Amino acid sequence: MRAAVGPDYPVSIRLSQWKEADYEGKVAHSPEELGLLLDALAAADIFHISTRRFWTPEWPERDPDRGLAAWAKEFTGAPVIAVGSVGLDIDVMATLTGQEAAPTGPGRIADLVRRFERGDFDLISVGRSLIGDPDWVAKMRDGRGAEIRPFRRADLEWLS
Repeated sequence: MRAAVGPDYPVSIRLSQWKEADYEGKVAHSPEELGLLLDALAAADIFHISTRRFWTPEWPERDPDRGLAAWAKEFTGAPVIAVGSVGLDIDVMATLTGQEAAPTGPGRIADLVRRFERGDFDLISVGRSLIGDPDWVAKMRDGRGAEIRPFRRADLEWLS
């Protein structure tokens, strides 16, 4: 990959630890497997780590408060983007099968900030919440979370 694009072209790799058809499907079943995978991808400049819920511990028996993004950060030292139901209580597949998402409120956002400040990840990726309210980031930044228009399944009607 690096040889094909050269040294100055940024390389980003997105890894998803869950599969739409099998929520238990994993690309890595242990921290050690994740470390081997990330070592093989070491030429990347940034890793985008996708989970159903950014707050869910990946291997709770090893660390009950560490998500996949934090493990990736530890193994690579590279910048890491976390993603997974930011601001919403259900994952994207539940939305697509008819459930309506509800905002998780300030508690979940405080948890996100705590993990960010702890160094679990460097950036957070927000999807459906931004579809529901394009001003989501500004409202969160300004402490106007109560003004956020929640994402609704109908926001995806343009897909059909």
